[in-house]
Amino acid sequence: MANKFSKAWRRADIEIQEDKTIEAGYGAPAKVLGLAWDPDKDIIFFGFRKLINILTNGCSTKRFIFQILGHIFDPIELLGLFIIRLKILLQELWAVEIDWDDKLPFSLDCKWQLWCSELKHLNSIEIPKY
Repeated sequence: MANKFSKAWRRADIEIQEDKTIEAGYGAPAKVLGLAWDPDKDIIFFGFRKLINILTNGCSTKRFIFQILGHIFDPIELLGLFIIRLKILLQELWAVEIDWDDKLPFSLDCKWQLWCSELKHLNSIEIPKY
């Protein structure tokens, strides 16, 4: 089914981009509203493999948390409840006047580590496109 769409879109001169970095197990994904779409199952899903790789190489600083927040694209706010926790953490960092490259205090670092550990579970969310 994905190939039929791709061929039809190419005939109509519609530019398509397939993201080869999306999680294994899905068909050839396309992008819908900036999100990954599996046309065979007609679902929208989140592929956070790149973001998880960035997290493994990062550190616990305010600058890094802002960078992570900037990598999350959620145009229709499906992840709002998850992202708001990160924004609240950033507010707490401003309140305790942490510099950009200072390590987080223990209590805030625990919240950050918990958020990071939960990110991998978002890969299992599938939303019917209809």
